[in-house]
Amino acid sequence: MKISLKRLIYNIIAFLICIMAILGVSEDYFPVYRTVKYVLIVVNGLYLLPKLPVLIKRKHLGMNLLLLMFFLVVLFVSYANISGLKMRNPFLAAIVFCAIQAEVFWFIEYSAEQRLIPDLINMSYIGTLLLVAINDTIVMLEPTFYNEYNGYVLGTKFSVSYMHLVLISLFLVNSELKRRGKIKTSFILGIYIILSFCITTTVNCNTGTIGVVLFLVFYCLFKFASKALRKPGVFIAALMVSLAFVIICELLLLNPWIQKIVTEVLDRTLTLTGRVHIYSSIGNVLQGHYWGGYGYGSSYEICLRYLGYADAQNGLLDWILQIGVPGTIFFVAICYRSFYATSKVKTFSKIFVPIMCFLYVLAILGMVEITLRGLFLFFIALLYGCASANLNLRGEEEYEG
Repeated sequence: MKISLKRLIYNIIAFLICIMAILGVSEDYFPVYRTVKYVLIVVNGLYLLPKLPVLIKRKHLGMNLLLLMFFLVVLFVSYANISGLKMRNPFLAAIVFCAIQAEVFWFIEYSAEQRLIPDLINMSYIGTLLLVAINDTIVMLEPTFYNEYNGYVLGTKFSVSYMHLVLISLFLVNSELKRRGKIKTSFILGIYIILSFCITTTVNCNTGTIGVVLFLVFYCLFKFASKALRKPGVFIAALMVSLAFVIICELLLLNPWIQKIVTEVLDRTLTLTGRVHIYSSIGNVLQGHYWGGYGYGSSYEICLRYLGYADAQNGLLDWILQIGVPGTIFFVAICYRSFYATSKVKTFSKIFVPIMCFLYVLAILGMVEITLRGLFLFFIALLYGCASANLNLRGEEEYEG
């Protein structure tokens, strides 16, 4: 099948967007990765510049105004805290973050208008598969590389684990779009699930293993309760529960059954690897910074400085620490708007389900990990793009559940 030059260029940019937004590579393996990322921001920006009118289309105006307010808050609070950090420049980090996220949403909105979302998903799947294959081959065949390079190709053990969830999610969406047979889809999915369990065990990431289990649980739940789970209010409630865990954590750990699960099943101490101390002390750290945080990218330094740990160990708390409560509200509003868009489509498609499952998993894991970052926002944008394009399968009936 012939492909036009315009379509070819689009697919190349889609691949570059994927590399820039979700396929993080350890700088120990690839020292020029940060420079490459800066170059990609420029290249992708030049491609998107002629597509500027898509941003002011009425259907995207609500989302784009929320994004604009979110970016302005991130930039403002980061600039205001520019002298408060020593390890990095929060304003520069905020500019890079906002540029990447703006291009991701911009590109996905353009893709939705041109009905090219399937191409984007396909290129993202291919890119993820390639990088995961390289990473896993090295993990299995050359395990000493971890000590030699102080990490894995994909970064930390958490990054490695989450990328396997990305692979499973994109594979399921891609399979629905390509109308793969159930037997073939089930076979490949089984391989990916087994591989994910093997790798998360090898890199000793219990969070990753739990993530795979949660994904499968949510995937099954959608068959029976999709009407509830796809409601924006339910997803926001999941985010709020993950934040509330900070407050109720110590109370929950008084329960003997939960103590048994933590110590015997998860093989962790009752301090949850320092999380209890972080949660009980974070109020003091945030004193005077609830409205503006400490600036984008500050959580590592601030938590290390005041708590002796590397980060806030909670998804939404991490955002509050960086950009304050108002900025975090805009972040949550963007999530709400994305889920809300799916309620406006004529047919709730099977295509939405793996994306939503992935987002629910990161929301739940956000109780004890910092999972609500760039990868999370990419899938929020992808869900919004699929809904905006009214993307469904030809002749598909309403997804039951």
